[in-house]
Amino acid sequence: MKTFAKIKSGAFTLIELLAAMTITTVLVLVIVALTSRGVDIWRWVLQDVRTTTLARTAMDTMTKDFESMQFRPGNPFEWMLVQRDSDLVSRAGKTTTSKKKGRSSGLDEARVNLMTMGPEGAKITNASQLIFFTTPTDRNPAKSSMDMRNDRIIGDINCVGYKLLYRDQILDQDATAESDGFPVYSLYRNLINAEDTVQNLLGQQDLWSAYTRYQQDETVPANFLVENVVEMTLIFEVDYQKKIGNSGSNKSDKDATQRASVLVPVMTTGANRLGSCTQMDVYGNRLNIIGSSVNIDDLKSGRVTAVTISMTVVTDEGMALVDQIRQKKRPAPSPEEFFERYTRSFTQRVALPVSH
Repeated sequence: MKTFAKIKSGAFTLIELLAAMTITTVLVLVIVALTSRGVDIWRWVLQDVRTTTLARTAMDTMTKDFESMQFRPGNPFEWMLVQRDSDLVSRAGKTTTSKKKGRSSGLDEARVNLMTMGPEGAKITNASQLIFFTTPTDRNPAKSSMDMRNDRIIGDINCVGYKLLYRDQILDQDATAESDGFPVYSLYRNLINAEDTVQNLLGQQDLWSAYTRYQQDETVPANFLVENVVEMTLIFEVDYQKKIGNSGSNKSDKDATQRASVLVPVMTTGANRLGSCTQMDVYGNRLNIIGSSVNIDDLKSGRVTAVTISMTVVTDEGMALVDQIRQKKRPAPSPEEFFERYTRSFTQRVALPVSH
């Protein structure tokens, strides 16, 4: 009689299946967590690269303009104007400007009811209006020698103006809660040609009044420089002779001075905070500084030697949030939370040329 060997079953027990499923679940969760973390790191790196590129583009351009800044001492003419943007409305309202065909005289007073500084809760924190003279490398458009054979080029000095606004540079329109498109914090660079600079801007004792005729060209698409810049602060280094004379009878003691240097930031945080000012006018024979806590009489004979450019750039994720705030689809976060999570800050110091 034949006997057959008993074959044992090869099936897994319930405990083995549960153990395998548990291990698989843990591995899947670990892989998902690592993937999520990797995506977050990639997003942060991408945002850092993006914001750094924008800041570098803006700062490189401003640095080149500052390094070739033109200034002639010993005259009453104004060579540079810098002021915080909150003062522009009241000052612009006192000046009459011309209108060009196809574009209105876009002064800030006409934009008061618009979102020129950003939606409520996400406004530009500091915007410095900057106007000065320079010799930029891009001052003359490229032309063939045949086209330029009979053309004359007057002057090699250009006036340049920097302006920070919240607007849609693609649709070329100011931002409102109901407007279409995607407005962003836009930095504009208005480079005025050399001929207009020589004829209308050089040798003026009031640079602002002379420049207002060109304000309407500030926001043309060709003048757009970079986007997502929510803050631009300029901190100037001023060398001056500080009076240290005492109240004695000796005249030389009363008139004694020593060389000193002071930082003069143009900020919106108040006239007396950290010596900040609301406006600085640089003339050939003096400095006019408004709102500084430093002795104004001492600074009048000072000389601007350097400038530190400080910029805060919003990430693309932050700009998407700002657009939702503009359309009132969600409330604005606290300023601390917004700037900590959605912005990056950059700083660069530029030594200004010395004129004798």
